[in-house]
Amino acid sequence: MEVEHVHVRTIKTTLPLTEEQKTFVLDTMKQAAPVFALFVQLAHEHHATSYTHLHKFGYTLAKTLSPDFPTALLQSTAQQALAWVKSWNSTHTTQQWNYRGTKKAQQLSLNKLCLSRRGT
Repeated sequence: MEVEHVHVRTIKTTLPLTEEQKTFVLDTMKQAAPVFALFVQLAHEHHATSYTHLHKFGYTLAKTLSPDFPTALLQSTAQQALAWVKSWNSTHTTQQWNYRGTKKAQQLSLNKLCLSRRGT
């Protein structure tokens, strides 16, 4: 059986957005910050980086913090936060579970659940 290799790349692009669209996108990015912080806190409290495990503790709280934040983006942001905690733990073995990073960058991690195509 062959193993398929998946390559992940970051693509930076400039989108021709109207001012209204820019405001909407920036507001969406701002809603990601409290979700990110919540899942970093939950990872620290439960000493876990499994989204499956922490979802039951954080999903409802995250929806309360950012009620208009789409669920797919919420899940993606939470998974990104937990991946950063896991990475911190593996590179800072003497300071595990002390990651206190925050989401300051205006970026969104998108996956196939976050994107939809309509028509062509």
